[in-house]
Amino acid sequence: NAVLTIAGDFDAGEATAMVHRYFDKIAKIQSTPFVDSALPEQTTQRTAVIKDEHALTAGVLYGWTTPSMREGGAYALDLAAIVLGGGESSRLYQQIVRTKALAQDVSAELERRRGPGLFTIDAKLTPEANVGDVEKLVDAALKDLATKGPSAEELAKAQRRAQARLVFGLQTNGARARVLGEYETYFGDANLLAAEAARYLAVTADDVKKAVADYLTTTKRTVVE
Repeated sequence: NAVLTIAGDFDAGEATAMVHRYFDKIAKIQSTPFVDSALPEQTTQRTAVIKDEHALTAGVLYGWTTPSMREGGAYALDLAAIVLGGGESSRLYQQIVRTKALAQDVSAELERRRGPGLFTIDAKLTPEANVGDVEKLVDAALKDLATKGPSAEELAKAQRRAQARLVFGLQTNGARARVLGEYETYFGDANLLAAEAARYLAVTADDVKKAVADYLTTTKRTVVE
């Protein structure tokens, strides 16, 4: 039930000897395998309104439960998040911020976890904007991606961004140690990390379309204004 990760400029033989010296004396125990507790399925939309007297403008936040981080649908959803709200060239930013000027910023993100993940869309409105108008544009963007999928250019761009994020996320020794430790702890094999980029590149436009249609539905979401 513990993983030790060593990263950086070190002598492997010397490090291994030190690991044996300091850890071999610890008695091995039979740990209980991790069993994920599945969340109950959401079948109707949930909504909430939060008042904040210090907020200068309104905002709207969407949330959906998604598969665990190494399930096939998670990779497609991660790319969908980039297509929808990953930067200024994304669909939602172009429509809601640049063209309609209804929001100061909008983003989409997939929080990838060992258990169920979380897909979010977050829009910070302009002072004159109406939440309902923004929600209509978000709904239209989701419906379009669920029925038509991303273009070849959008998919390739999203895959490049996912690759770059993966590589840049491993720049420091601390980051490498953390991520390798997570893969060994969560999935039993740190070497799985080496195949992550290939799994993103294997996602097709149809995969993205299906994932959005299956998971990012109205009945499965929670909307907070």
